[in-house]
Amino acid sequence: MSVLCYLVSGSGYMGFLTLRKPNLGRLGTGFLALGLIVHFVALMRRASLIGSVPYSDLYGSISLFAWDLGLVYLGLELYLRQKSMSIFLLPIVIVLQAAFALFQRVPTEVDPWVKGWLFAVHVNISVLAYAAFAISFIASVAYLMQHWRLRTHRPGRWFSLLPSLDLLERVNLTSVILGVGALSAGILTGVVWARRAWSHASYRWDAKITWSLLVLAIYAFYIILQKRRGWRGQRSAWVAVGGFLAVLFSYTMVNLFFSRLHAYF
Repeated sequence: MSVLCYLVSGSGYMGFLTLRKPNLGRLGTGFLALGLIVHFVALMRRASLIGSVPYSDLYGSISLFAWDLGLVYLGLELYLRQKSMSIFLLPIVIVLQAAFALFQRVPTEVDPWVKGWLFAVHVNISVLAYAAFAISFIASVAYLMQHWRLRTHRPGRWFSLLPSLDLLERVNLTSVILGVGALSAGILTGVVWARRAWSHASYRWDAKITWSLLVLAIYAFYIILQKRRGWRGQRSAWVAVGGFLAVLFSYTMVNLFFSRLHAYF
């Protein structure tokens, strides 16, 4: 049901951007909100089935990431009053949630230490940060594409659908600020939770924490660059792209192969 709502939402957004009919834009926003509600119910249903948070494994984490991605985009749309980023975000949300719906496996056993409200807050905030950084990455790539087309005088067929450079910069900066705040809170709540869950101090040297701090440093550097006129625009967009590559490595490779305490399986 959530995938179906997202498909209708994406169709509404596409119709709005190509035909310029406000009703189609409102349809896209309305079905996105409905999809997020249905998606949340699905996550809670999964939580009741496994007796823990619904995102303690890779499949649940992917679904939560898709939900956060849609939620952050909806917030940005209402805040900036712009729907043009939907053509980039909705396909990703649809693919991730469809993959979760088709291939998920409900865990039969769940570690007892992945329960409790503090763990839930820690994971929720951390994945929210990843979603914000993903939107920043998409805005950066769109910015670089738009900048290249303007510089080379090659507008292309879909040029009019792309957001303006000013809007993309605003989306990028807003997303990064949200992501930095959420990741900082995620690291702090993770440290508090780890001190309660484990009696040893080995979590301080876990690869996941090291990479999270590296990601935080990259995006903090991006925010600093925004105050320097010579580094704004194309240069800072490349920094945001590099930051998200570090996010992807942390979200996948580190959890799967390098982290003992944050392993999905």
